[in-house]
Amino acid sequence: MTIHGRFIIALAGAAAAILVNAAAAEEKTISITIPWTGEGRIYQIGVDQLQFLGHLDGIAYAESPSGQLDEGLVSCPIVQYISTKNAKTSGRGHCTIILSGEDAVFAEFTCNGQVGGCKGEFRLTGGTGRFKGVTGSSKLVIRSPLRAIAMDMANGAIVRTGSGLARLPELKFTLPDN
Repeated sequence: MTIHGRFIIALAGAAAAILVNAAAAEEKTISITIPWTGEGRIYQIGVDQLQFLGHLDGIAYAESPSGQLDEGLVSCPIVQYISTKNAKTSGRGHCTIILSGEDAVFAEFTCNGQVGGCKGEFRLTGGTGRFKGVTGSSKLVIRSPLRAIAMDMANGAIVRTGSGLARLPELKFTLPDN
């Protein structure tokens, strides 16, 4: 996904940062906002179909219900499909949220929408260090101000930088008892 994928990367990072303060085996809820930037290539893969292969990077800002704010570095390789006929889009990706040299959270996402916006699911798939065995999920909303940038690009064109915002409004997660 052009801009949307990067947002997801940042979201995963913020989620991981908040997770550090959670009690083991107790479900917690946080909200995450991820401003992101992206880079990749656009390919024409059909008569009315484009594919973006790239990555999104950002900082995930996670906020607990009590107002505690934490952050983490997010990186997500993504793929996004774009219809040039009706401007519909779908995407998927995997994210790594780095909290420290030993602590990371891994996630995956899928989303669908119109060029410029994508809604879907974000799921935590595991972690290392203090986040080993973490599970959880949230709805996901990705926004980008570059609504139609991919529609006018040549096959194989490089998208050097795009930007956007990703939001995980209610990430519910659990850390196992260790």
